[in-house]
Amino acid sequence: MPRETESVDAILLSFFDGIGTAALVFQQILEEKSWKGHMILWESDEDLAALTKEHFPKADHRGDVDNERVADLIERLDAIDPGRKATVIIAGGPPCHDYSRIRSSAPGAQGLEGSKFVRFAELVKELERSWGRPQAVLIVENVLPQNKADIRAFEKALAAQAVMHDSSDFGIISRPRVWWTRVPWQQVSHRSDCPAKLRWSTHQGVPRVTFAVHPDKIDDFDLGGLKWPSVLLDRVGVLPCLTTPSESPEGRPAPRSSKGKVDSQTQARWLQDNRSYAPWHYQDKNMFTDKSGAFRLATAEVKEQLHHLPCGWTRKLRDKARHRALANGWHLRAAKLFFLFGLLSTEAGALHPQPKPLGCDAIECMVRIWESAPLLNGPGVPTLADADDLSDIVDPYEHWAASQQASAMGLPVWRHFRNVLPEMRRAVTRAVEELVADREEETAAWFRQCPPHIQKAYYSQSGRASVQVPVIRELATRLGWKDMTIFEEMERGFPMLGMLVGGCVMTGDFFQENFAFVTSRLRRARVDKDWEAMADEIAADVKCGRMEGPFAMPECWGVKGVALSKYEHTAALLSGPQEHVPCCFAFAVHQIGSDGQPKVRRAEDWRSSGANATVGVPDSPAYRDITAFVELARAIRKNNSPADGAVQLWGVDHEAAYRQFPVSEPNHTWVILSTPSGPTLWKHNVLMFGSTASVWSYCRIADLLAWLSRALLLVPLLHFVDDFGSDEPADTVISAYEETLATCRALGFKFKEAKAQPPAKRHKLLGVSAAFENDRAVIECADDRRQRLDSMLLQILLEDQLKPREASAIAGKLPFIAQSMFGKASMAAIRPFHQRAQASAFRTQQQGWKLNSALRSAIAYLRYRLAHGEPRIVQFDVRHRSVIYADAFFNLHGKSYKVSEADNIPDWGRECPASFLNGVGFVVCLGDVTLYAYGIVPYWFVRYFTSRRAFIYMLEILGQVLPLIALESRLHRHCVLFVDNEPAKQALMKGYGKDDCINRLVQTAWVFIEKKKLQPEWQRVCSSANVSDSVSRGNFDLAESMGWKRFHFNWEETLQQLLDECLQGPLR
Repeated sequence: MPRETESVDAILLSFFDGIGTAALVFQQILEEKSWKGHMILWESDEDLAALTKEHFPKADHRGDVDNERVADLIERLDAIDPGRKATVIIAGGPPCHDYSRIRSSAPGAQGLEGSKFVRFAELVKELERSWGRPQAVLIVENVLPQNKADIRAFEKALAAQAVMHDSSDFGIISRPRVWWTRVPWQQVSHRSDCPAKLRWSTHQGVPRVTFAVHPDKIDDFDLGGLKWPSVLLDRVGVLPCLTTPSESPEGRPAPRSSKGKVDSQTQARWLQDNRSYAPWHYQDKNMFTDKSGAFRLATAEVKEQLHHLPCGWTRKLRDKARHRALANGWHLRAAKLFFLFGLLSTEAGALHPQPKPLGCDAIECMVRIWESAPLLNGPGVPTLADADDLSDIVDPYEHWAASQQASAMGLPVWRHFRNVLPEMRRAVTRAVEELVADREEETAAWFRQCPPHIQKAYYSQSGRASVQVPVIRELATRLGWKDMTIFEEMERGFPMLGMLVGGCVMTGDFFQENFAFVTSRLRRARVDKDWEAMADEIAADVKCGRMEGPFAMPECWGVKGVALSKYEHTAALLSGPQEHVPCCFAFAVHQIGSDGQPKVRRAEDWRSSGANATVGVPDSPAYRDITAFVELARAIRKNNSPADGAVQLWGVDHEAAYRQFPVSEPNHTWVILSTPSGPTLWKHNVLMFGSTASVWSYCRIADLLAWLSRALLLVPLLHFVDDFGSDEPADTVISAYEETLATCRALGFKFKEAKAQPPAKRHKLLGVSAAFENDRAVIECADDRRQRLDSMLLQILLEDQLKPREASAIAGKLPFIAQSMFGKASMAAIRPFHQRAQASAFRTQQQGWKLNSALRSAIAYLRYRLAHGEPRIVQFDVRHRSVIYADAFFNLHGKSYKVSEADNIPDWGRECPASFLNGVGFVVCLGDVTLYAYGIVPYWFVRYFTSRRAFIYMLEILGQVLPLIALESRLHRHCVLFVDNEPAKQALMKGYGKDDCINRLVQTAWVFIEKKKLQPEWQRVCSSANVSDSVSRGNFDLAESMGWKRFHFNWEETLQQLLDECLQGPLR
């Protein structure tokens, strides 16, 4: 083959070239870079091939991809570029019809056209393996497939990462597509020559990249006398993605997604046009109009421009073929950006950030990082929660292969700037301090216009606002914080009654019930023995503006209020409300301080007063317990060498916390403190301790504070309500601790100096002692705390009584102890305390609060565990782990059902589940050998789990527990267990379910797990990917084809031992 006389800088291999968009992009890039290049194009459609031959006469046109031979292609490449120095770009847009979501049942890779994608990927793999050149720049595009597993499969086949992009970024037309590339997004996005700023999100589980670019201008388009659709003129959206015209004379059926969503006029236009395109193209807002005002579809010339092609580019094609080719073609501007990013990654210096992090304003630097780097998501950046998540895989063979290797968890941005973190953090702190100083006049003006009670809440001794709300808003806005309503509430105050999500009690009913509650309590006139300590705290809050009072009481209460004469500023009564107002009573909470001494805190009883019943929230705040600190340390250790030493942790406590932030309506916050002289009446300007709304509102503030620390300082800050902390290696942890405190202080968030815990290898955090060593974390309960809790439980047994408020306090303490000593084995024992805490909602006070059998058993079990519990040890580096799949089935009315299918059974009939034929199977990979087992759960065991729900849970849980028991001596201590029943997975992970019999089974399992020091991790697996499915049914074809060995053990003996433990309890 003759050699080219001139050297080339780049070569394009464009497969399934279509109308030549990839070639046109390549040609533009050659001109912009003053490069020389050559193109090799493949297209099997004769008309399209003729079109590209006219546009690119000097290119090689090689016809059908399926006829290509790797050896011939390598020979041609060597003739074009003998020195093998040219950059090779492989572009491809395999046929998408068999993957499209528009089809009712897309065959994917199994389809006639879809299989071409598979053969193309095999060709690329063989080519790169054989050609002796550097890896190519890869740009492959296709539709979002119906089966998400196809995305994963082609990632593997092409050695590429998939991202989703929509051309709606350019403001005119949508075109959501998946692009497989080898772009190191995190690295190239920091470069000064980056083609566009990037933002990351997810779309149906796929990382979505958004290019922050200038939108197209509609005035630049030549519409040939047509007028733009209203969706663009009104700026309410973009045009829908182009679709191909129907190939059938009868037209195309409506996609499933459009059924029931098409109005009658759209339907009529669609039918009149013989259903040529998808129905949404015929909606009023998406149709062009001519000079007479009649609706028109886009012409081919307009469609060319919508995709940034030259007008007339496809004019040589017949009309219908032209529209089909344009709908199948690429959006040129989108494709060009992917080309540019791909080429950027091949140039020297791609792995180095430009400019350096501190080369500009420090805050602006962090803004750029957030705009360009997928800090929390993006391709190839697993988070702690989903680093090893295999739940989307539906094929059993693929799931089995994936389960044999663990993904490396990372903190990519933190690691990327690791060497300059201390310097960067100091610069950011200084920049924040300067910003606060620069905005001092603006903040003062904002503070002056705040309502009086807001000013009192934020008042500082300097006379200025304590919390720099305008500055915090500015920073959050620049960095991309989404919940902007929080700043409106910080400025106006947080609602306390009925202003969140409506609760179970209407506010009108609450006022009536609250009036009865207040008058009844006032008549009893009980004085708390710790009233004086609470009075001192109230007087201090009044002095600093957090509270006001004392006030005269309304006459309708029938009792006169008194002043607090101990202090001069509370010695006189203020004019109070003339009618009933929402009110509660203060009560004492006894705690142990950081110095080990008892202390008294004041709380307001918003539960008994009925106020909490007026509010509801959509979910629970995210609490980060000690486990989060351990998981963070584990992730950091994976990015560190042993020479870096042990990870250190630190913690701080937010000063004032709730009481630093205002309420929206102080008239909703009245509180009575009974004293020996009589009742005193006060009201709050700030959030109250004891209110559901306060917890919800403050946790949003705490989330914002933690997020700001991550965004500004790259400190992975964690929090449990008002306790904050983190952990890092020794070389960066000091800067994390000091700069977090300094930055928060500048913004008005102060932490208690007396309770601050500077970085160290061991600390008491969140009620437990945590010690980080080089290779592990040791979590344990301090002896004094253990003894206090045991004494408390013993006292409850002796008194044979537990009131809801006391149960709530204990239920709040127990999880901290549980996580440090006995993990999930205790969770079922904690549940009775939660049930008693909630019992006051449906039981009267006169019924008494005697201990029931569940509480007695729980207390006995917890005291036993307190006496015999051992520290928890968590290994950072898990080199080996066993992999376990388990499944179960049962037979109903002659048909077999998987346990995961139980919710879809139309009729269970009257037959007792204990009599159903069943089967349990598991597959266990022990590294060098894989075992499988199958058995039946006998009637004498099943009859103890007779309810429908308990029966389903029991089968699934047994499948997970039996391999741990039967193979304990051969298992690695760390195990990954795959389960296809989500409720059973949650019961195992939480340590309890909704049935007492299931709780006993789960508790018995966890006692065994912890006794043997096993560390299981449960993951969801799709039923279709569960390799133990067939084994559970007694079908061993898959197991035998994989070369697995049958494992035999005494099922009945093991089940009998397990049942005895369940019935007799763990303390026999």
